[in-house]
Amino acid sequence: MERIWNYLFYLQFRKLENYSLKFVHKPIQNIYFYLFPKKNYRKSDMDNAYYTFINNRNNGLNLGFAFRFMNLTTTIFYGIILLYFNVIIGHKVKEDFKYFLIGAFLLSYATNYWFLWRNDTYLKYFQQFEKETFSRWNYMYLFLFHAGIIIFGIVSIHMTIGFNF
Repeated sequence: MERIWNYLFYLQFRKLENYSLKFVHKPIQNIYFYLFPKKNYRKSDMDNAYYTFINNRNNGLNLGFAFRFMNLTTTIFYGIILLYFNVIIGHKVKEDFKYFLIGAFLLSYATNYWFLWRNDTYLKYFQQFEKETFSRWNYMYLFLFHAGIIIFGIVSIHMTIGFNF
């Protein structure tokens, strides 16, 4: 389970890496070169700044966003599991909604911490996954994971409490 979780996390990180390169780094670099054409610049300096701040494997922005996406998806999953549990025991979610959300957030954070952050597990798996070749179809697993959880959540809400809350 840990390997699969880290594989999904790695795919999420790679997808965010591609998006940030295409939609953040290149446009900022082009704007900088357009606004200051006579300024002595080095493309390598801008690339180093990008890889240090945004795409750093230890504490970069893409790593944080990848963790947030995984955390959001697992929060939805645990929220649905807790919703089923509350329906089974006959408890109304509306009465204690903040405790319901806190429980889902804590379970989600604990799961992600256990599988990803404990002893920097993700770095070990990142090194393994970098040696593999990836195609477009590998990202289908990531899409199916996130879309499946969201669809599961929508169907579960409809089946348990409906959309009349």
